[in-house]
Amino acid sequence: MLFAWAILAFLVVSIIMGIPMVVGFASASLLPLVMGTDGYDITQLITWILNGNSNTYLAITFFVVAGNIMSKGNISEKVYELFAYFLGDKNGFLPICALLTATFYGMVSGSAIAVTAAVGSLCLPILTRAGYDKKYFATLLCSSGCLGMIIPPSTTVLTAAGLMGIEDTTPALRLTMLIGLTCMVFLMACSLVHTRKDQGNREQIMREFVERREKGLARVFAESIWALMIPVIILGTIFSGLLTANEAAAVSVVYCMIISVYVYKTMTWKDIWNTIIGSIKTFGPLCIMMAVVIGFSNVIPAAGANEFVGNVLQNVPFNSTAFMLITVICISLMGFFMAGTSVLVPIMLPLATQLGIDMTLWCAIVAAVGAFALLTPPYGYGLLIMAPMADVPVGEMFKKVLPFWLGLTLIAVIYAVFPGLTAWLL
Repeated sequence: MLFAWAILAFLVVSIIMGIPMVVGFASASLLPLVMGTDGYDITQLITWILNGNSNTYLAITFFVVAGNIMSKGNISEKVYELFAYFLGDKNGFLPICALLTATFYGMVSGSAIAVTAAVGSLCLPILTRAGYDKKYFATLLCSSGCLGMIIPPSTTVLTAAGLMGIEDTTPALRLTMLIGLTCMVFLMACSLVHTRKDQGNREQIMREFVERREKGLARVFAESIWALMIPVIILGTIFSGLLTANEAAAVSVVYCMIISVYVYKTMTWKDIWNTIIGSIKTFGPLCIMMAVVIGFSNVIPAAGANEFVGNVLQNVPFNSTAFMLITVICISLMGFFMAGTSVLVPIMLPLATQLGIDMTLWCAIVAAVGAFALLTPPYGYGLLIMAPMADVPVGEMFKKVLPFWLGLTLIAVIYAVFPGLTAWLL
């Protein structure tokens, strides 16, 4: 138990000092060896790191590549045009088209940063030109962007599942799909309530709608059908059991490459290659960090954490509900400063095992609350991306996004406290 306390103290100090997470976890894994533990040796530690969940690494990389190809190939623009063709003339529904586009893009990329950047750059100028409140809808689009990490294929779910040792990620992806769609309905309701007062410039809205209708349904549909097939391929093959998550991710990359080069002709093969290299450079360090953290998650029980957890359970009236609430609170607070998932999951995993927590539900809640952290400064990348687009200071944008963050977090709390709401999906 001494080693467990030493690891915990070392991690706290490294976080306070701002030491890179991968260095902190690697050093914490080596600390018990330096102190003379006989629970494991350096060979076992290396084996744990190298034998991590490689399928998770592949799935994350493939989905990120597919999302980046979609962004650079302007595929999401085709989808927005189809939504706007049918809904663009209705009061308050032009922002709904933007939210639907964010949902669609989230079903492909699995990345909140990609969704925020793509949908923000595409839809915010359209909504601003239509006379809607720029600041309000910048925060709304920013909030919808974080759902890209929740709606499958979710890189956050795959990361959390890898840390928890979950091999079959399909049930967790089903749960996050439910949470993500519930959050999107919440954002749509907020938009509709707001547009009862802020109706935009109806004359400009109708002018663009008429221009869009002049193209004809056949042309708009023909341009968008190839893009609409992407989430059908990904989610259909995963949830039907036809393909695993990483196999579906690989298929989505090939499909996005083909339609970008040969159908929409918005990219060349050189562009595709540069996008792949850029994606690997971006998410390669994440995979390295995951490998180190997975090794660390094996170190914790080997260092006597189970005894530590047993003593905690004897003195504290823990139950599954309290555990879930503590998870939400801790990840939300840490989300202001860092990605709390990678830090908290290895530390809380022994306690979750002792309490008999449903790992699938815990994985979904961890992924959802971790995604909402993109709305909280100074770590919130969603705010940092959207604020320059809207020409609004980050601090002012956070004040406006705070109600959305609280509402989204409350939705996650409801699903965490009432697991019966999700039992039908398992």
